[in-house]
Amino acid sequence: MIGKILRPHGVRGYARVLPETDNPSRFKVLKKVWLRNDGGALRSFDVEHAKILQKFVLLKLSGIETIEQVDEIRNQVVVINRSDCLPLDSDEYYFFDLIGARVVTTSGDTVGIVRDVLRYPASEILAVEKDQQEILIPAVAQFIKQVDIESSTITIEPIAGLLP
Repeated sequence: MIGKILRPHGVRGYARVLPETDNPSRFKVLKKVWLRNDGGALRSFDVEHAKILQKFVLLKLSGIETIEQVDEIRNQVVVINRSDCLPLDSDEYYFFDLIGARVVTTSGDTVGIVRDVLRYPASEILAVEKDQQEILIPAVAQFIKQVDIESSTITIEPIAGLLP
């Protein structure tokens, strides 16, 4: 997911998008995106034009020509192919790679499964679920000791009071 359709912009089928990426300029080079609705269904669109604003992206998609058509895709999320993802540094990860990962302690105890990654000014937070209970773990080097995308496992070093 790299963004969310907010509302129409103007009368020519442009959509105002809230970018969910550290690099909104990536929208300018995309040729194709998919929109995912609440039910999980995906529809592909060619990108005709993208304009980067201060807090938003204006996106013109093929086949979307009117305000009403933009209203039909309102609140859908914008997703891309993995091949269109930007390269990352060795200590960076895409949120979609972390969601569903198993979290274990350095001593091998299972903490739970990552259900979401929350953005906060100081750091991202892993929302981990175990036995229908949510555990929030700051995604900082003090706690996160290893991330293995291949095995979908995150190893943490908990401190007193972090885990229930």
